[in-house]
Amino acid sequence: MIATVFAALAAGRQLWLVDPTGMDAPRLALVQSVQGLANRSGPLVWQKVGGMTTVLIDQLRAEGWSVRETKDPWEVAEAFRRRIRGAVLCNASDESLNVAATWAGIEDLLVLDESLKGQAEARGWKVRRDARREAPPVSRLRRDLAVEQPPEKAGFLRDYAIRHRAECYWTGDRQDQRERKVARLEAGSFVLGWGPDEYRWIEAISRRSGSGVAADWCANLSAMEAAGGDVRTLPRLGPERPPVKGERVVAFVLSDGDNIQWLTQGMPLHPSYYGHPRRGEFKMTWEVSPLLARYAPRVLDWIYAKATPGDGFVAAGAPGYAYPALAPQRDIYARQTKELLRRSGLRIVGVIDDNSGSMESVAPLLELPEVDAVLYKAYAPYHKLGGKVWWHNGKPCVSYRFPLWEGMEGWGPEDLLKAIEAMPADPSNPDSYALVTVHAWSFGSQGGPVETVRRLIPRLPQGTRVVTAPELVEWLVRFCRPR
Repeated sequence: MIATVFAALAAGRQLWLVDPTGMDAPRLALVQSVQGLANRSGPLVWQKVGGMTTVLIDQLRAEGWSVRETKDPWEVAEAFRRRIRGAVLCNASDESLNVAATWAGIEDLLVLDESLKGQAEARGWKVRRDARREAPPVSRLRRDLAVEQPPEKAGFLRDYAIRHRAECYWTGDRQDQRERKVARLEAGSFVLGWGPDEYRWIEAISRRSGSGVAADWCANLSAMEAAGGDVRTLPRLGPERPPVKGERVVAFVLSDGDNIQWLTQGMPLHPSYYGHPRRGEFKMTWEVSPLLARYAPRVLDWIYAKATPGDGFVAAGAPGYAYPALAPQRDIYARQTKELLRRSGLRIVGVIDDNSGSMESVAPLLELPEVDAVLYKAYAPYHKLGGKVWWHNGKPCVSYRFPLWEGMEGWGPEDLLKAIEAMPADPSNPDSYALVTVHAWSFGSQGGPVETVRRLIPRLPQGTRVVTAPELVEWLVRFCRPR
């Protein structure tokens, strides 16, 4: 129903598709600010970056939108002049770019590098703020959302910060500054972007009971969110024969599904990943961020639409990337995850936890009626708990037993084959079940991680049953749940 209404409203509407090829940082920053301001009213301005952007643009065309393409950032800025109150001056190569993006969101301003000041004034744009000298007062900043983004990524993500009037900043390796920025936020906040060190970035956010979202290369997140759309019901696998004595159960799960930029750009189409030409001929489980239901529902819907009976899906993050063991208020994660699972249709949640934590830290998630199980990774290595299963509220928290990871000593394809062969083969024994985390960035020279799994499956020892992670959970509960 929502999609139908949206299509009707869209009839006769025009969107702009800006080709960023060859643009320098000042012009990219200018386009990002126009995107953020214009896209408050719908998916009006996009960057022509390929991947899922092309898919969504084609959908909008089919719904009655006309598309106007340009390579001129001033042309698209002029098209939305009535929505913009002036300009904020900055240097697009330093931190004043982030300050300018923050001002732009708060006061509806165009982000203007100092090199473009003359051109802007000649076109009648009035400079109202100077981000090189003044920053917005803390009292005007949102406390539930922020963006951390380095200045050198001038063409990415700031459109989202501007659309939502969120603070944009970069603290680099200055962890004390990052902690101060995060401390200003309320518990349960989301920080989009990335930091120079994965662990320290997520650590600071987790200690505020917040979630990080890998999004620093997103070029059209404001437009994807503004495009709205329904997410179809998650496809369910048909009935499968349960495992029998003499069989072990293995599920291969591709990692890094919490990476929003990857999911909204090339991953769904790339032949090394979801676009693998033989996907569906073998069982594979895909981590997908439940946040897609909020940020890019059309992308999640497209992924589900293309699913085969061999594809399983689990939520990557609860609700985003956070270490539950470090969070003072874990119940916040549960409340946020509940809503995202309802919107995404996912029922199994994957978490990465701090190495100091234990599986008990996910208890609030297992108490949700929307959650069937939690798949647990320690930060390093992911399989630190070696397949241990912890039961709570009649539901399992299942740790990863093995990795399939290029360059990790002892865990290449041959090592994995030996480890699986050593497993017992009795469905009533929890040691007969293995979650295998398949490293998303491995095996590039061999066609990618999915191709590596495809080649590996026929070589598995006799008595090995390959299933999706939801199937593995179903059989684990049926045969091994404590009575």
